[in-house]
Amino acid sequence: MKAHTAALVVPAVLALSCSYKSLHGFAQPELAERIGRFVVMHRSGDGRDIDQFLVSLLHAHGREAKGEVESMESPDYVVEYVDRWYWDMRTYMIDFRVDVRDAETGVLLGTSRSFQTSLDAMGRTYQEIVQSALDVALWGPREKAEKSAQTTTSRRPKRRGR
Repeated sequence: MKAHTAALVVPAVLALSCSYKSLHGFAQPELAERIGRFVVMHRSGDGRDIDQFLVSLLHAHGREAKGEVESMESPDYVVEYVDRWYWDMRTYMIDFRVDVRDAETGVLLGTSRSFQTSLDAMGRTYQEIVQSALDVALWGPREKAEKSAQTTTSRRPKRRGR
């Protein structure tokens, strides 16, 4: 009985220990402060129209944006992305990077990369991954603020009288 239980527990522990997720990047303050015009470049081989999804996200953030095909006259920023997909009993987005550059100079103003293994990607759509990466590329990482908000709301007062 103990050997049977160990045979089930050991693979589960190993599988869980192999999960990994990261989201990191930076953004220049100019991106958050100044509303500019964005053009999103289409990556060849993208059959999921991620470029059009990025355009819709930028619109939702109140930014003027168009896809490369629509071509915008004198954009302020160029958005480029790279997506990698992997198969592990299902197809999922393992890696996504988005870069925001000055259209005139090509200087990198914001970037973000999201990487997740199969277990961490479970239950998340590629749209959620793209949205969180774009948010970091536009406004920078906000993990510290979110973590401090979670710790302050999760505290319970101590019970007295026991």
